[in-house]
Amino acid sequence: MSKKRIHILHLVLSLGVGGAERVVSHLMTGQPHDQLRQTVCCLDRIGSLGLALKSRGHDVDCLQRRPGVDWRLVFRLRTYFMTHQIDLLHTHGESPWFYGALAANLVPWQRIPCITTIHGYGGGDRQRLESYRLWKFLGILSNKVIFVSRVFELELHQGGLSPRKTATIVNGVARPVQSIPKREQLPDKEKSHFRIGIVARLSPIKNHGLLLRAVARIRNLSKKKIQLLIVGDGPERTHLERMTKQLSLEKSVVFYGEQEDVEQFFTVFDLFVLPSFSEGISMTILEAMCAGVPVIASSVGGNVEIIQHGHNGLLFPSNDLDALVRALLVLMDDTTLAEKLAREGVRTVQTTFSLDTMLASYRTLYQELVR
Repeated sequence: MSKKRIHILHLVLSLGVGGAERVVSHLMTGQPHDQLRQTVCCLDRIGSLGLALKSRGHDVDCLQRRPGVDWRLVFRLRTYFMTHQIDLLHTHGESPWFYGALAANLVPWQRIPCITTIHGYGGGDRQRLESYRLWKFLGILSNKVIFVSRVFELELHQGGLSPRKTATIVNGVARPVQSIPKREQLPDKEKSHFRIGIVARLSPIKNHGLLLRAVARIRNLSKKKIQLLIVGDGPERTHLERMTKQLSLEKSVVFYGEQEDVEQFFTVFDLFVLPSFSEGISMTILEAMCAGVPVIASSVGGNVEIIQHGHNGLLFPSNDLDALVRALLVLMDDTTLAEKLAREGVRTVQTTFSLDTMLASYRTLYQELVR
């Protein structure tokens, strides 16, 4: 007699292009279908990654919450859980956690196990997290709170979240496919530039402005032609484009906007930089390393768990322009060091941040909670 498949519901705001969204996509496509049945429910919109999953036959729904605190959504979710016979709820992000945890505890005659993954937040190294009280309350309603970074987990313990309820499962990535387009297939044909790349949502916490200022400075300090490729979109785009003009960088900076297939860009980066104010375990750092691109990142959050300074990448103090400029110049001039960092970066991903390890950890957790 065959065992009943566990039905997992992933609750998200949307499945646009982003690190957390790619983790959900990996969870949906990488788990054994004979053991787990998985559905995604979006609260706001499906998004491009959601549409891609749907086109491949995966179950993706959208409930379209109303503006403000939508209390009706709690009861709509409760009905959804019952109708679709959900065995376990996995939420991603604060709002889905809020609505999902409340709904899971309102199902009559049954309490649906609820876990959440904290992929990142605006607190930590630069800002005080204001959601500690809410997270403590939601933690009581949940079976497990998963962090992608041990640094974040320990920080939330200090905020009052019970260690019994928490665990760390680091993000993982797969080896890049071999059919990724090469440099000459990208829109820009100029191959003589030294290409610095960043793949991140254009939001204040990613600190793109620091990278723009660093490029403006090293343009006058290096003999190499520099090009900054910015992949991503978000609320800061207008400000960053204006800043690009103010720094006279129009010929040196290219905004590519949101891209569903970001892997093609890692193949043309000579260097990847992430100057964020706060990070979990950054998917884009892991993807850059996996593609053999040397990485420079701010020494915040989970970045320090991925990068050993001088071994598999370079770290610089958060928002320190002079330190970032020095790191950029070092790797632009020292190709031997850059190649060594890239080589060790690939090894780091393969040994510590593999996709298979992440998938197996979540699968074990799902099975334990449902039992």
